[in-house]
Amino acid sequence: MKGNPGLKPEYIHDFSIELIYLEADSISFNYGYTNQAMEMFVERSGAGNSQFVAQTRNFDYARTIGFEIALPYQTSWWTTYNSAGYNRNIFHYQKDGDYAHNDAEGWFFVFYNKFSLKKWWSMEVIYWYATGGGEGLFQARPMSSLRAALLFQTKDRNFSARLIMNDILYTSFTQADSRIPGFDLYYKEASDSRYARIALTYRFG
Repeated sequence: MKGNPGLKPEYIHDFSIELIYLEADSISFNYGYTNQAMEMFVERSGAGNSQFVAQTRNFDYARTIGFEIALPYQTSWWTTYNSAGYNRNIFHYQKDGDYAHNDAEGWFFVFYNKFSLKKWWSMEVIYWYATGGGEGLFQARPMSSLRAALLFQTKDRNFSARLIMNDILYTSFTQADSRIPGFDLYYKEASDSRYARIALTYRFG
């Protein structure tokens, strides 16, 4: 890893439009353009080009194009919110003989469901999945996460107990492959995202 004191500021321009039907269903379109985008650049080094140096540089530009559709629905015992979206990310760098261009696309999906069980119990289930996409000079691999919560709340709402289980399948970690010509590089970044937690709340007064 190598620092870069010569970095210039990046300028971000974002535009979006959203159409909403009956204050519920919606579809949105977005476009983003970043001039002098700060992204990680990787190049060979060392004897026989056996090593590499990673440095944040100012790319010529980064461009994002995408849309998202959201479909909520609610009944007396069921609340659901589902969305699907598409993103295309383009990154371009060319300076002093170095060249890199990454044009990648990906989809993401979010499924939220809450069920009311009897009078005082409810359960939430959240699942999201992303097919991957462009991240600078890398192509992200698919990732996902499953989260569930069981809630008990008294009739007067003064006491509640919640059991939360996060990243149950332990699939919420980042993996990506380089898109540098002639230079294969893979990385994985993970954290302790899988856990179970009990939260107790009591309200006085």
